[in-house]
Amino acid sequence: MGSASPPPPPSPSASGAPGGPPGAPRKGLRGRRWGAPWKGLRGRWWGAPGEGGPPRGPALWGLLAPFMAAKKVEAVLLGGGALLGALSGLLLPYFFKSMGATIDNLSSGVDVGGPVKQMAAAGALNLVLQGVSCFCFEAAADRLVARQRSSYVAAVLQQQLSWFDRQDAGSLAAKLDSSLADLREGIGMKFVAIPYNLLLVVGSLAVALATSWQVTLCAAAGLLPAVAFGALLAGALRRAAAAAAAALEAAGAVAAETLGAPRTVAAFGQEGASRARYEQHIAAAEAAAARGGLFSGLGMAGLISSVFAIGAPEGLQRGPRGAPEGPQREPRGDPEGTQTGKPGGH
Repeated sequence: MGSASPPPPPSPSASGAPGGPPGAPRKGLRGRRWGAPWKGLRGRWWGAPGEGGPPRGPALWGLLAPFMAAKKVEAVLLGGGALLGALSGLLLPYFFKSMGATIDNLSSGVDVGGPVKQMAAAGALNLVLQGVSCFCFEAAADRLVARQRSSYVAAVLQQQLSWFDRQDAGSLAAKLDSSLADLREGIGMKFVAIPYNLLLVVGSLAVALATSWQVTLCAAAGLLPAVAFGALLAGALRRAAAAAAAALEAAGAVAAETLGAPRTVAAFGQEGASRARYEQHIAAAEAAAARGGLFSGLGMAGLISSVFAIGAPEGLQRGPRGAPEGPQREPRGDPEGTQTGKPGGH
C-alpha cells in the first residue's frame, strides 16, 4: 500500500493569506494598511463599483448630467441660463450697496436721488435676468424630460414578456412619473440657484472688502457662531421629528396589535398592559417634541443674536456722525422757537 500524498498547498488566489482558509483577510502591510482604507474611498468618490450595486461616480459629476444628456438647443438654454443667473448673482450685491447708501443719506440729510435711481435700475435688471434665467432652465428641463420619457417608454416596450411577469407592472407608471418629476425639479428652479448663490457670495465678499475690510473681517468672525446655532436648530428639528415619528409609529403598532385581536388581549388580561405601552410611547413622542422645541428655541435665539452681533462692528466703527457731506436739503419755513426781531423787542 502506498502512502497518500499530502494535499497541495492552497493557491494564493483561493485564500486571502498564505496557508489560511479561503476568504481569510490578507495580513500583510499592503492588505492591512493600503487595501482596506482605499476600498471605501474609491467606492464612494472615484467610481469603483460598490458592493452589490452598479458603478458609482463622484457626487459632483451628477451636476453635469443635464449638460451631458443635452443636445444643441438644450445646451444653449442651460448655458444661457447659467450665465444670466451668474450675472444676476453679481448684480445683487450692487443693489444692496445702493440700498445702504440710500439709508445713510436719509439719516444724514443728503440727497437720495442718485442712490435710489441706481437701486431701482439694479433691481429691475436683476428681475429681468432672473426671469430669463428661470425660463431657460425650465425650457431645457421640459425638453430633456420629454425626451427621457420617450426613451424610457420605448425601452419598456422592447422588453420580453417574462420581464413583465417579474416586475410590478402596476407601479411602473408611478415610478416613471416620480423619477421624471425628480429630474424635472433638479434641472429647473433648483439648478438656477447654483450659479446665482455662488456668484452672490463672491460678489458680496468683494463689495464688502472694498467698502471696509476691517468690518468685513469682524462680521466674518461672527458668522461662525451663526453657523453653529443654525446647525443646532436644523439638527434639533430633524432629530425631534425623527424621534417623535418613531414613537408614534410604535404607539400605532401597539394600537393595531390590540385592536386587531381584542379577544386574545382580553383572554390573557393584557388590557392594562397594552394601554400602559400605548401611553408610554405617546409620552415618549411628547417628550421628544418638547426637547426639540427647547433646542430649536435656543438655536433660533442664538442665530438671531449672532445676526445682530454681526452688524455691531459697523456701528462701532462709525461712531458719532459729523457734519454731513454733499448737497443738503433746504429746510422749509422757519424753525419753531426762532426769533425774527431783536432780543427783548416788541
